[in-house]
Amino acid sequence: MRAFVREVTGRTRHLRGAEVIPPAHYVEIVLDEDAFLLLHFDVEGNELADTWHESIAAAKRQAEFEYRIGDGDWIEVR
Repeated sequence: MRAFVREVTGRTRHLRGAEVIPPAHYVEIVLDEDAFLLLHFDVEGNELADTWHESIAAAKRQAEFEYRIGDGDWIEVR
């Protein structure tokens, strides 16, 4: 599933070492064994960060919290 960022809320920040990673342009939810990853991508499609979630619903809540992405914003990708 993929959704484009609606708004950067500033409620979270992702780090790579001591470096703050820029906000995502879009996010995807993918199955990873028995959990779900919320993957953060830049405008060129480069993966910036990921977060682990126990369910799709939890990953969607995180996307809403960070980027105001709602249920209707998600599209299926293959």
